[in-house]
Amino acid sequence: MIQFRRLGGIAALTAVFFLSAGAVINRPQDATGGMAELKKKIAALEERVAGLEAKIQKITVSIPQSFPDLKSLPEGWRRFEHNGQSYYLIPLDLKKTDTPALIR
Repeated sequence: MIQFRRLGGIAALTAVFFLSAGAVINRPQDATGGMAELKKKIAALEERVAGLEAKIQKITVSIPQSFPDLKSLPEGWRRFEHNGQSYYLIPLDLKKTDTPALIR
């Protein structure tokens, strides 16, 4: 009797296995439909990228110039240079036009 139950259980498990295998066999048909949908999305994205690349080529970038080199500096300003770039020390209070010892 116990052997018949085991055989019945094995038969049930075998049936479940084959039914699930049949479901796996049917999946590629669903996957091909999904592939067509993905290919459409890829084509749409490639078209969008081409449009964006065309827009990028039309964009002109103007780089603002740094502070202009002044020939005559306003009162209290001091001009310094570092790595070829000019910079200016601008006092916040015109009464104190002396610079700290580290900058001199």
